[in-house]
Order: sequence, then structure tokens, then C-alpha cells
Amino acid sequence: MVRGFLRLFCYCRKFIQSYGLINRPLISFLKNDNFHCSEEAENVFPTLKSSLTLAFVLTLPNYAILFVVKIDASDSGIDAVLLQSGHPAAFISKTDIALPLAKLSLDLLKQVEGPSSPERRKRTYVVLVSTGSFNPPTYMHLRCFELARDALTSEGFCVIGGYMLPVNDAYKKKSLISAEHRVAMCQLACKSSELVMTDPWEKNIQVGDEVVPNGISSTRLRDCISKGLSVKYLTADEVIDYIKQHNLYKEQLSNN
Repeated sequence: MVRGFLRLFCYCRKFIQSYGLINRPLISFLKNDNFHCSEEAENVFPTLKSSLTLAFVLTLPNYAILFVVKIDASDSGIDAVLLQSGHPAAFISKTDIALPLAKLSLDLLKQVEGPSSPERRKRTYVVLVSTGSFNPPTYMHLRCFELARDALTSEGFCVIGGYMLPVNDAYKKKSLISAEHRVAMCQLACKSSELVMTDPWEKNIQVGDEVVPNGISSTRLRDCISKGLSVKYLTADEVIDYIKQHNLYKEQLSNN
């Protein structure tokens, strides 16, 4: 019955913020024949039901508008929300993906005693994140972390670590090999770095099928503009007006 309940709510997980953290007690006692219904696990049922009835109203993705991803990660899992214009478009919550911490310089945080000390408030601590295919990873990928650390340090920031995040297989870029191999190669490449680690969490993203396939892309949109074709209903009217006002992408036409 518990597994059936979880399967039902798993279908609705993208509508519930922190879904993985809420149902973690149920998941934990179903593992390794550890069936023990604690008070904490019993509280999951009303919490999930309440979360579903009070869930955020998700906005439909608009690919002409900037996406913003907010992530909250720890050594026990990761929680993320995809936003557009301040409104949530999707949630993801995973508790079975441990965040690598081996090279994270947490000791730098301890060097300035006290969470409210003036010295600590003055400093901004940064973790570098680079997403990409890494198909395969190169020294330039690693070199970018060094360049970024130098640039941020010169501006007064304190870089405490970095992560390479290989994209999910659903990216389907030409000649993209499986995430399993790309994660393994990134982990090998990071061995020589005192700063950079590989976070495999994107490899575990479950991608839903698009019911109505959409072939619109920025590349095709630019191509239509350069050829003088109509781009009505390919992007927002405001974006089209801006492109016309600033005469953008016309240089492609003159270069052809």
C-alpha cells in the first residue's frame, strides 16, 4: 500500500516543492527490509496530501524568456526549482544523490569564527559550477575553473570549490555518449584538481515526453529572420518587435 501511495505521488512530484525531502522517511523504511513505521513516517501522508492540494500553480514554459534555476544542495540530497519571471515551472527533489564534498574547502568558512562576525559578513563565498556535455572533458574545461577562481579572488570573493555537471542524455546532442561514461571521464579528469569535483545529479533527471512536439529553436528562428521569413508565433511579439527595432540577425543575410 505504501509503495502504491508513493507511485501515485511520484507522478505529481514536479508540482510539489521539496518532494524528495518530504517523503524521505517513507523511502528509508522501505529499504533493506527495514519496515518500521515511525511517527515521522506517519506524518508524511498528511504532509504530502496537503502539499498537493496547496501546490504552486506552475507556469507554462516560455522558451523566449530567461529560465532561472534555484538549487539548494547538501550532502544528503538536492532540491531545485525552475523559474520564469519569478513563477515556478517545475520542481525536482532528490535525496538519493550525495553531493561530493571531498574538495570543498569548508575550512575557509571556519577560519573566520562566528556566523555573525563582521569579517564573515564582508566575504562572499562562491562555489563554481560548469554544465556541459564534457564529451569528452578536456584540460580547457578544468582550466576555466582556474581562470574563474583567479578572477573572482581578485574581486574579493572566496572560492571554496567547483563542480562539473555533465548534461543528461536527453540533451541528445550529436555524438553524445551516455552520461555514465561522461561522468566517469569527468571524475578521472578531476583527480588532478584540488578544486573541481564531478556532480552526477543531472544524470539522474527523469525527463518527461512532450505531448505536443515543438521544433522551435533559436537557431531556426535566426535562420528565418535572416531569410526574411515570418516568425509570427515562433516567439513572443515583444521579442519580435525588439529584434526589428534593433535590426538584429540581419548580418547573416548579408553574409550569405
